[in-house]
Amino acid sequence: MLYYSTGEEVHSKDTILWADKKAIIEFIIEGGTQDAVSYNAPEGGIMLLVDWNGENINSILETPVDGVFDEDITFVRRVKDENSK
Repeated sequence: MLYYSTGEEVHSKDTILWADKKAIIEFIIEGGTQDAVSYNAPEGGIMLLVDWNGENINSILETPVDGVFDEDITFVRRVKDENSK
């Protein structure tokens, strides 16, 4: 499991701020998988879609050793699950 520095669990589709840039977590890359090898993140990470001054660009952040992303990543909001009431 991955966490923000504030304790919330990281989920796909979360909206975050990364170095003051708005981003959406597109998906989580599980360590030790073929995806991890393909994305050159052997320990896993998160695929971001980052708004760089109006242009959406993908970036990968590798999983921190302790599984907690530092304060450069700020959790903003979570999309509600369609199944939740």
